[in-house]
Amino acid sequence: MAQLSRSMVACMHSARLALLAILVSGGIVLQVLACALYGNWWPMLTVVMYVILPMPLIFFAGNDSSSLMSGGTDGTFNSIITIKNE
Repeated sequence: MAQLSRSMVACMHSARLALLAILVSGGIVLQVLACALYGNWWPMLTVVMYVILPMPLIFFAGNDSSSLMSGGTDGTFNSIITIKNE
């Protein structure tokens, strides 16, 4: 990848993101079709997981850091530690 231009690398990352979006939306469409065709809507409860799973990342990931693996801590995390210790 060292020989590719910066714009080509950015294009490849955008293509990966577009492919991921297409796969996720296709999976949701297939799940809705499977439930509608068989008249059993219980499997749609897995949609709740699509909403719940990103919640810790949304609430506890810091806005100032570029990565979750960075050494810095977030204010939200510090406030939770403070509440826990009281």
